[in-house]
Amino acid sequence: MTVRILHYWSSFIDQELRCVSRDNNIPIIVVEWSRADLGKESVLMYRDKQLDPDHQHPSFKNRVDLQDRQMKDGDVSLILKNVTINDTGTYECRVIMKGANRRKRANLKTSPIRVIYLHVVVPPVELSKSEQLYFVLCNLSALCYFLFQTRKSLQLSLDRKSL
Repeated sequence: MTVRILHYWSSFIDQELRCVSRDNNIPIIVVEWSRADLGKESVLMYRDKQLDPDHQHPSFKNRVDLQDRQMKDGDVSLILKNVTINDTGTYECRVIMKGANRRKRANLKTSPIRVIYLHVVVPPVELSKSEQLYFVLCNLSALCYFLFQTRKSLQLSLDRKSL
């Protein structure tokens, strides 16, 4: 399982949520993209070689598709069209491959092969290049500080255990 965090700074543009199956030589028969806050409804369900809209959450109808319905090389990436702030959330990608126990339920009970946290922020105004650079540098500085503090805390914890 891979966790990926995407910060998306615009809206009404398409966004790809990347997911690739490890065993890309075995045919994929079911793909489910889900979000925990949607309950039993899915973002996208693909089975029997077609999209299955019966268990799809209404906010995703006609807004999602697979990057490649042939799923070449195990690519089951999701294309989310017309991204809005309401699309913020944790997305999970699951697959069932040929030969695995096939389930008829809408929600697969397999572990996700990819977890992506998508955070959509609509900027109030268009930023100039210098403002964008300042914003990136501030976020980079905050990230470096966080990583330094985490490493420092971890080192202190390890030092205490060795005493």
